[in-house]
Amino acid sequence: MIESEMRKLDPEELINLSETNTSDFRWNRSNIYKVAFEKYEKSGERDKAEDLRKEILIFDLSTRNTPKKRFDSMMSGTTDNGEEWKYPDLEKHFPKEAIEYYKNRANVTNNPILKARYSDVIWELDRDVDYARLAVSAYLDCCPIYFTNEWDHELADSLGRAIAIASMIKDQSLIDKSLKKHYEFIKQLVEKRRLRYLLEIIESILNWEKKIGEQIDYEYLISIIEAAITDYVLNIPDSFHLQRSFLELLVKIWQIRKNEDERQKIKIRIAESFIEEAEWKKVNYPNGNMVAASFYEKALQAYMDLGNFPEKVQELKVKIQEANEAALKTEYETISAELRLPREVTDEFLRMYEGRETIEIFKIMSLDVNLIPSYEEAKQEAIEQAKQFVFQHIAPLSLMKGNICVKHISEEGEKLEYDTILNFQMRYRIIASMLLSEIFTLLEKEHPKYIDSLTQYLSSSGIIDDKRIEIIKHGLRAYEKKEYVAAIHILVFQIEGVLRDLLGKLGLSTFSYRNNEMRERMLSDILATLSQIEGIDKDFLKFIEIFLCDIRGDNYRNEIAHGLLSLEDFTKENAQLLLLILIQLASYSIVKKDK
Repeated sequence: MIESEMRKLDPEELINLSETNTSDFRWNRSNIYKVAFEKYEKSGERDKAEDLRKEILIFDLSTRNTPKKRFDSMMSGTTDNGEEWKYPDLEKHFPKEAIEYYKNRANVTNNPILKARYSDVIWELDRDVDYARLAVSAYLDCCPIYFTNEWDHELADSLGRAIAIASMIKDQSLIDKSLKKHYEFIKQLVEKRRLRYLLEIIESILNWEKKIGEQIDYEYLISIIEAAITDYVLNIPDSFHLQRSFLELLVKIWQIRKNEDERQKIKIRIAESFIEEAEWKKVNYPNGNMVAASFYEKALQAYMDLGNFPEKVQELKVKIQEANEAALKTEYETISAELRLPREVTDEFLRMYEGRETIEIFKIMSLDVNLIPSYEEAKQEAIEQAKQFVFQHIAPLSLMKGNICVKHISEEGEKLEYDTILNFQMRYRIIASMLLSEIFTLLEKEHPKYIDSLTQYLSSSGIIDDKRIEIIKHGLRAYEKKEYVAAIHILVFQIEGVLRDLLGKLGLSTFSYRNNEMRERMLSDILATLSQIEGIDKDFLKFIEIFLCDIRGDNYRNEIAHGLLSLEDFTKENAQLLLLILIQLASYSIVKKDK
């Protein structure tokens, strides 16, 4: 019934409608009381309006299918003053007099839907066992109503809640009655081929196996589950998720029955189901290869969890790579945009560098805040983007490197951090192409032999050891000859060495100790440790991390180390970023402070 029709009725007719109607108002029974409340309030009948306020509150509670907490607030938030609020508020809106009102209503109503709600709220808030028993009986009385209405979600919920309360109060008669109803409606749902909520109903039985284990007909449940899986396979092609959900019930049954061999067989069927889904979606879905790769990955994880399937694991790794390669060819698009700074802006920036000696230029570069972006500003930008593009922010994503997915990003905080890294990365790339390159162009023009001066500048640093300088010189000479592949291979690892040496100069360990083995500390670990040291610029360390060793960023050091880059990745721009890191590192000195 729509609201406009309800408004034609007087309050008593509305209340009677709620008392007698069990086929409508599936989601919005409180709307009846809200309309009646407005009418009583308008007529000045405050006592009756207050009674209806109690009805509105109890039917506006949200429900959970957990034994620990059945009811919760429908909504919550924070006021402009920073105060938290909830509606309905279980602590404020349900005082003792409200509980007494609900007890009376539970005893006088003949509508099992109303009786179940009143009695269950009383049981949860007041722990009155009499009303727990009343709630169980009411929920079971609701089941045939829900079945007739084809409200299978509510049917499964009522069965589950009935056996849960009966088990909590240890009433064997009600437990037996609830279990019998479970089997009764499993049979009826199967006859009607309404199979979806068999999952919840069978799980409800299994959840209480410690109390009813001897009464559970496992063979019957297994046959029902297998029949449901077969039905989905034959009649609903894209039902793999539901098939696996039923298979998980079989896993639980064999675990309860302590039959590891049968449990293992079902786990294999689940793994194979992921492969079947991948193959089906590859053919039937838009961007099918991209989708298939994610399901092959789930199959891979399933087989790895099982163990002892090395050939299957290898086969799936190949399938993942093949699917990703196919997706890269036909399903991914490259989006590019050209950014340019007005020439007058670049010229204004270069004025601080023009006409200066090379060593002076390097010193300015080491202090120039324009050359390293702010991580905090990148984060604030990501927060604003999340507010502006809500769906884009909450949608999960897969981070691809070549033909493999290296990371799945789905959690809100994780997504925000990734967006921050993207913003930061974009900023230092813009700086490199529009500002840093201009500085090096200026050096080449005004000081053709500036590499000699750069060697001298780095050698004068107290941070970089003489032995390491000798290696760095080879990288600088290669850069000078435009041999960027050689230059980058040398410089990137010497930067890591300089940072590790810096730990030693600060009196910190340069190795990790694990499983009775010592290993040199990884670059990410070095940077995390240095970020705790006072005086080292945090944005500078973030830049090194994202550029060199964060898989969500360029990850340049690791990509080089594992031979994953193409020739076109060894660019002059990347070499100049490495030079900038060395120039800024060389500017640091260690000063011991008094305790």
